[in-house]
Amino acid sequence: RVALLNWGKALYAWIFAHFRLTDALADTSSATAWWVAIFLGDFFYYVYHRTSHYVSWMWASHIVHHSSEEYNLSTALRQPANDFLTPSVLVSTTLLAFLLPPELAVLQGQIGLMYQFWIHTQL
Repeated sequence: RVALLNWGKALYAWIFAHFRLTDALADTSSATAWWVAIFLGDFFYYVYHRTSHYVSWMWASHIVHHSSEEYNLSTALRQPANDFLTPSVLVSTTLLAFLLPPELAVLQGQIGLMYQFWIHTQL
């Protein structure tokens, strides 16, 4: 089970090392690379999210997020335990590996998580 839980990180690093399309965004201190990571990562997450509403294999994992009657921070925290069994990491994150180093994917993931907290909050 441990190997299944960590396969996305290894796949990302392998794709970036062997199949990246350009070195222009490989510098983690580049402002351009940061902005590309944030916007492209958000776009790929959107594609994943919309796809998970239509593909039953992915919906089986994503439905946890939509099971609340309230729209609050706990809704954003509902993460599926079976996500590693779906192709979600291929759609939402791994596509970034063709352009961006793993460090920027982690940065984008953290910024995206903060954004998700913000949009899942009612005042």
